Amino acid sequence: MSDKYALVSESEKKGVTKISKTDFKPRRVLRGHFGKVYSCAWNQDSKYMVSASQDGKLIVWNVMTGMKNYAITLRTSWVMATDFSPSGKFVASGGLDNTCSIYEVSLNVSDVVARDANPVELVGHEGYVSSCTFLEDKKILTTSGDASAMLWDVERLASTAKYSEHKADVMTASIAPGSPNLVLTGSCDATVRLWDTRVGVESVKTFTGHESDVNSVKWFSNGTSFVTGSDDSTCMLYDIRSEKELNVYRSEKILNGVTSVDCSASGKYIFAAYDEGVVRVWNTLYGNVIQDLSSEGSRVSCVKVSPDGQAVVIASWDNLLRVWS
Repeated sequence: MSDKYALVSESEKKGVTKISKTDFKPRRVLRGHFGKVYSCAWNQDSKYMVSASQDGKLIVWNVMTGMKNYAITLRTSWVMATDFSPSGKFVASGGLDNTCSIYEVSLNVSDVVARDANPVELVGHEGYVSSCTFLEDKKILTTSGDASAMLWDVERLASTAKYSEHKADVMTASIAPGSPNLVLTGSCDATVRLWDTRVGVESVKTFTGHESDVNSVKWFSNGTSFVTGSDDSTCMLYDIRSEKELNVYRSEKILNGVTSVDCSASGKYIFAAYDEGVVRVWNTLYGNVIQDLSSEGSRVSCVKVSPDGQAVVIASWDNLLRVWS
């Protein structure tokens, strides 16, 4: 997304007008999975992406060309989460086997590599792994249906901390940009908790307001605010300094739950994926929908904005990933 997608123009700052629409367009469809795509994640260079599907595969894509670099066969098809390590050397997955599996990959290949690799496996959760998020190549955070989040030392194959104040399944986590010690977790107990990994395993703050499961949480680039998505059909914007919600994104016409949220690099737009098969682009400041990005009626499981802010990918249950910009 370029400057033309700026949330507040100079004329708007003077109160002349408000943005009414954007012109995000579909650019590419990534085809290759044969099952529902449950999760996806960008590499830091915004060129590659990893996706996880219930066809039992992780696929590493060159998003620029639409070509596949890796097709990794998982030990179980019940996968729910995936992530790219900061260096791009590793990808992780997790799911109903209660295990986070980490695979080594190389992006310097010209043809697709099919692998039945032996992963590094992190075992310790007593419930499904709902998300996995690298802090660095050898450190990863997982969340689980056992109502906890765990921080892992990958080299030692050991958990270094367990965060267990939530009262129900922990569905999502987000690492603060520039401050990897600050972690947000969202749970089916309808709360979001803020943790500081430097000060122990007690949460620093708890954020309330949702009426149902918090399925997704995402920091803004400023590191002081974040957005959430919930089964109660709303997204909420919070500020960690005031410990309050700043805005609520809802409509009487929206009855479906929010499955995934992300925000533009500047924080000017919020992208919210819904059960009904659409990603709505919300104006962060004014709280109105400015465009719908369609998955052609298929449930959207994941929406991710590229680190460079130039594209957004939608992963859905029709086995496809769609690239918009």
